[in-house]
Amino acid sequence: MSPYSRRHALRGGLVTATACLAGCVFSRDEDGEENERGRTLHESDVTLSSTASWPSYRRDARNTGYDSDVSGPRDDATVAWRYSARTEAESGVVVDGGRVYAGGSILDGETGQRIGGEWGGHTTTPTVADGTLFVPTFDLEGRDPATGELDWTFEPDSQAGGLGGVTVADGTAYVLGKLGKRGRPPIYAVDGTSGEEEWRWTPDGDEIGSVRSPLAVADDTVYLLDENGIVCAIDRETGDEKWRRPTFVRTSSSPVVVDGTVYFGSEDSEATALRAEDGEPRWRTRLAHESEETVAVTSESVFATGGENVTRLSTADGTIEWERQFDDVGQLGSPTVAGDTVYVGSRSDGTVLALAAGDGTENWRVETRSVSFGDYTRSGVVDGPAVVDGVVYVATEPGDVYAIAEL
Repeated sequence: MSPYSRRHALRGGLVTATACLAGCVFSRDEDGEENERGRTLHESDVTLSSTASWPSYRRDARNTGYDSDVSGPRDDATVAWRYSARTEAESGVVVDGGRVYAGGSILDGETGQRIGGEWGGHTTTPTVADGTLFVPTFDLEGRDPATGELDWTFEPDSQAGGLGGVTVADGTAYVLGKLGKRGRPPIYAVDGTSGEEEWRWTPDGDEIGSVRSPLAVADDTVYLLDENGIVCAIDRETGDEKWRRPTFVRTSSSPVVVDGTVYFGSEDSEATALRAEDGEPRWRTRLAHESEETVAVTSESVFATGGENVTRLSTADGTIEWERQFDDVGQLGSPTVAGDTVYVGSRSDGTVLALAAGDGTENWRVETRSVSFGDYTRSGVVDGPAVVDGVVYVATEPGDVYAIAEL
C-alpha cells in the first residue's frame, strides 16, 4: 500500500468508495477524451525477463527502495505503454515473473495487456513472495500470482477500516491490522502458505499512536514506526516486544533497516538514524524540507524527499551530500534508487524524474496524465517507482499504470 500521510487518510473513504465502482466511473483525460479501460496507449513493447523482480512496496522487507543490480533508463526515456483501470487508485506497482501488479489488475509486463486480476486492491500495494500474491484489503488475501485466483483469506478482528500494508519475509506475512477507535492497530504474523495466524502484537497503553505505513523486517525483528516517531522492535518468532524508542517527531512513513541501522524522515524536517539492536540514536540531521515519505537507503547514502526537494545524506553520520529543489513538479513521493540513478514521482502532477545519484543532476522527466472524474481531477504518482530490466513502472492516482523506457 502507499504510506498514508494525513492527506491520504482524509480522502481514504472517497478512494474506497470510487474503487468499488471500477469500470463504472465516468472519467476523461486532460484532452477531454473519455477514459476507457485497458491499454490506452501503446508506443512499443518493452523487454522484461521473467526473473526480474521488484516484488513489494519499497522492493524488499527492509523497505530499502534500492537495487544495486539493476538499471533503468538513464539519459532519455518515454512512455512505452499505459494501462488504465478507469478508476481512482492508491495502489503502487510491483513486478515479478514477467507480470505487473497494481490496482487489482495483473498486466503483461512487456505489452501492458491485462492478463488477470479483479480484486478490491485499489487502495493497497500487493506483495509477491514464495509463489503467492499477498493482497491486503479489508482482509489479507493469498492469491495465485499468475491468475489472481483466491487461495486463502486471513480475517483480522472486525474493526473499522482496511489493513495497513503487508511485509513478507521467510514465508511469514506481517500485516498491520484494521485500525481501531484510537488508530492503534495490532500486528499479525500470518503463515504465508495457509493464511493461519501465528501470533499477534497489540500496543499496550496510550503511548503508541496511529500506524499507517508498512512494517520493516530485518533478521529476527519486525520494526514499527508510529505517527509520533515511536519506533518499536518486535521479535519475529514470538511477537514479544524487544524495545521501544520515542524520537518526538511526526511521521507517516515506514522505517528502513540497512546494515544494523533504522532510518526514517519526518514531517518536522529531520532525518533520523537509530541502532537497530536497541534503538539507541546514531544521528539526527536537520533538513531544509519536510520528509514525510519513506526514504531510500543504500549502504552509503540516504535519499529523502519532501515537498519539491530531494536530499542525499551519508549513512555514516547524516552529513548532507547534496540538495536539489524542483519547483515545477509539486510534492514528490518516495524515491527509488536503481544502480546510479534516483527515480521519483510527483504526487501532485504525476511528473516522473530521473536524477544522477552522485550529484542530483536531472537526467530526464516524463509526464503522466491527469484524469477528470466529473467535478474533480486526479493526478499523481503512487509510491516509489518499480525499476527492473531498464524499465520504470509507475502507478498513478487516476488508475493508470505506465511502462517508461528508452525506445
